[in-house]
Amino acid sequence: MNKFMLYGSVYRKGTIKDTENGHKIMNVRVFDFGGKESRDSLWIDCTLFDRTAILFDQFVENGDLVILNGSLKNKINKEKSWQFEMLVSDFQALPKIMADAWRQHNKKESTVAEDSEDRTNSTEEVPF
Repeated sequence: MNKFMLYGSVYRKGTIKDTENGHKIMNVRVFDFGGKESRDSLWIDCTLFDRTAILFDQFVENGDLVILNGSLKNKINKEKSWQFEMLVSDFQALPKIMADAWRQHNKKESTVAEDSEDRTNSTEEVPF
């Protein structure tokens, strides 16, 4: 069974489009903060359908933190290379105050990590 849960920030929210067979579809790009290094982070293209797309459009804005549930599928992008796409079955939008607090926390963590790296690279002797 292919189940995937993604926690991240909405980078680009598309518009809802109607398909030929009467369904609604929306494409969204989400940034997953996978770690302290930028190479650990992921950009995931997500597709939402029908009621899920309508609710997402009403309640979520660019920059909001979300938890998405669904499945992954492979697709070939414009550069002819394989890329993952998430088919979203449901989502949870986190309150804006949580998003602000989370961003502040990450800024503090990166400052603490830089300070500890500076001390690790120091040539001072430890007195014990």
